[in-house]
Amino acid sequence: MVKSKNNRLKYYLDDIHTALVEGKKISFQYGNYKVNLQFVLHHSGRFYTVIPHELVWNNDFYYLVCYDESKENIVNYRVDRMVNVRIEEQEFIKKAFNITEHLKHCFNMYPGEVDVVEIQFKNKLINAVIDKFGTNLTLLKVDKVDQ
Repeated sequence: MVKSKNNRLKYYLDDIHTALVEGKKISFQYGNYKVNLQFVLHHSGRFYTVIPHELVWNNDFYYLVCYDESKENIVNYRVDRMVNVRIEEQEFIKKAFNITEHLKHCFNMYPGEVDVVEIQFKNKLINAVIDKFGTNLTLLKVDKVDQ
């Protein structure tokens, strides 16, 4: 798998961890790549200031789960897409936060409403489906062959 080109990642992770321990807000610029392979900052490069809740490792990437006051919501930001991460002097009082419940409402770290979906797959893929979605499934067999 191709890894991030963000050579500051380990320093950003350390800063985020420090902010979590010290109960301080963090700020950063955030962006992503466009089809021309240029990294472009969101919102004309303005800084995001957030209350960090957790660092999460998912699909070979670190994510910051945080409260974004400007969005009045819990948001997930990929750490390797952050630049100029800094610890702010503003402290915050850590509120109860259930990371397990939050992650139940995320698909590949994209939060959203819980919805029922229907997918069809070959029987031999049952373990991959369980690995991805768990065992709280309703399964209906559509083919006769156990492949």
